[in-house]
Amino acid sequence: MSDEANGSRWGPPFMHQQPVDRHFYLDDSGAHDQGIWLYAWMGVPASDEARFVDEIDAFRAGLLAEYGIPVEFELHATKFLTGHGRPGGKELAPMHRKHIAQHMLDLLDAQPDLSVGAVFAHRPLRYRRLMNEAFTGTLRRIDAQLEAAREYGRLVIDGDGTNPLYQAVFDEVRPARITGLGFAPAHESQLIQFADLVAYTAFQRLLRAPRRAFMHHWYPTHLAKAHGPERV
Repeated sequence: MSDEANGSRWGPPFMHQQPVDRHFYLDDSGAHDQGIWLYAWMGVPASDEARFVDEIDAFRAGLLAEYGIPVEFELHATKFLTGHGRPGGKELAPMHRKHIAQHMLDLLDAQPDLSVGAVFAHRPLRYRRLMNEAFTGTLRRIDAQLEAAREYGRLVIDGDGTNPLYQAVFDEVRPARITGLGFAPAHESQLIQFADLVAYTAFQRLLRAPRRAFMHHWYPTHLAKAHGPERV
């Protein structure tokens, strides 16, 4: 199990410590004023996680060498793709930002046994209820995937664990194949940053914002094996 998955470097430990087959890294995206909220995940096989993390580390080393982007610089999709931030104190052209994001998605799609997916709620609900509905659907979808594969999994969610919604929904749904929740702030976790990009890419596939037209096709094109985005 990687340090990120067990919480020793990236966040608090899991509620349970029984061995699992797959770790799911989750992040959300949405617009509550549009009545859309979405969760996306990467399901990483525990047996392959160390190799996958090494590949991400090599990717970040490549960004440092080619663009001067420090390894610790957070690749937060909504900021990075809109031109915010000066990685390494330098300006980065929009075309380079788009190329880097597409490379990240391609890296995920190339993994032999990585599961990627997204679930969303689209209803005129208040923010907390919309988020609740989307996370409920996400838990049920991941639990069904684990059941079909006869696997067990754990979730690592972007954040510091202070949002009570996640544990409350988990306790209500009681997924049979998900053993517990962990949390990792995106600025400390490369894996959560990849999940963040998946979530933002899936969200833009749904929202079709004109200013993000360049990425409307990214989800089906660069994540050809991904599930969804599925409406709940």
